Amino acid sequence: MGVVATITEQSGNDLSDYQVRIEITDSAFFEECTDRKFIECYFQDGSWIPHYTEEFDPSANKAVIWVKVPQIPANGAVKVLIKVNPTRTEDLSDGEAVFDFFDDFEGDGLDTGKWTVDYTGSVTYELVSGNLRITDAAKSDGTYWIYNNTDTGSQIKANFTLLDRMIIEWKQKMETQSSIEQMGEVGIGLCKSDKTVEVYLAMFDSIASVVEYKMGYDIINGQAKTQTVTINADTYYVMRIVRDGENYKLEAVDMQGNVVYSAVTGSSVAAIEYMAICVGAYGGEPFSVMQIDWIRVRKYVEPEPSVSVQYVQETVTYSDYFYWGMAKMLSGAIANFMQLPISMEIYANDTLLKTLSLKEISTLTDTERQLIISVLKFEDDSSDSYTTNKQIVYVTDPDGNTKKLAESTYVFIKIAELPLLLGFEIHTPYEDSQMML
Repeated sequence: MGVVATITEQSGNDLSDYQVRIEITDSAFFEECTDRKFIECYFQDGSWIPHYTEEFDPSANKAVIWVKVPQIPANGAVKVLIKVNPTRTEDLSDGEAVFDFFDDFEGDGLDTGKWTVDYTGSVTYELVSGNLRITDAAKSDGTYWIYNNTDTGSQIKANFTLLDRMIIEWKQKMETQSSIEQMGEVGIGLCKSDKTVEVYLAMFDSIASVVEYKMGYDIINGQAKTQTVTINADTYYVMRIVRDGENYKLEAVDMQGNVVYSAVTGSSVAAIEYMAICVGAYGGEPFSVMQIDWIRVRKYVEPEPSVSVQYVQETVTYSDYFYWGMAKMLSGAIANFMQLPISMEIYANDTLLKTLSLKEISTLTDTERQLIISVLKFEDDSSDSYTTNKQIVYVTDPDGNTKKLAESTYVFIKIAELPLLLGFEIHTPYEDSQMML
């Protein structure tokens, strides 16, 4: 059981190690996948690929999974299988393996391999329940307030090499203020070598005489504070900076994906050296406390690849002829009909793709469960590429009649460069006096 996601490239570029968002809303998936740790992800060649589970809510029939796709050819399509493995005991979700930069602030302190604290100014913070909680920063009248692209504020610098085309996303909220005097601004900035902030999007309270919960204070080159929106206290939003060469876009959505901060766009030819958490504080005013849940950076092309999702229920059903044959074998009326000619038809939905001859058959005896296990092996070593979601095994009886033996709805992906190996197991019960193989 699982989901097959078809990912189609639309920008005309060959993509490698590209992060793709897959949303699953099929209730049948959650009937099988009751725990996020059951999730495994595979590329179309059968190789395992890393994933990050952003959201998993069986009660709402919703999961959001990011996968790192090894390659997507220009204007082409690839497939990813999200498989449910109920025997798995360890969650494979790994944001660091998927994104170009990722931090969910787990642990007791900031990872100094990822961050340089107080790169300029100073920031007072703590890590609480997987959140970076910023409680204060350097203050001196307006010196550390970020007004425009000539200011630095206080910074926690991210230690990674920026991409020319990327999306920076982070999940942030403002806490309820305890007094009207509180002021502060917290957001993500792209900074120049002199540490001034060239691109910026933040949450803020800029007035000491009233309580306000705002998003904006946007900066792109010389333009600043072109849009301000009111937000809710103690409510998370996902904020975003999109970089496409010298062009930038700032935007934000709520946790349901609704736009709360419409896109602000602009351009800058300035050399951007690094990304930082940029904090503004003012004079002697108490700080407006804010929290960041996670930050991630991923690759970007325009338009991004499209994703279509199909749920596949993997089952095996046996025919009446199979049960008739089993009964005849166990009664001693016929010899083992596994030794008769066997073939497999493979389908895409109800379209027959090809028929494979039996390559090999092997048997073993499970004495503990009193089963004879016949393993039927088939192989397609052609240069064809396809996805099959139905397989039917046939046997030819001694009179030359073709009989359906069993049918499965497992999903297998064949790519041109590799053979597709298929195995089918037949479990035959026996008593010690009735072993016939």
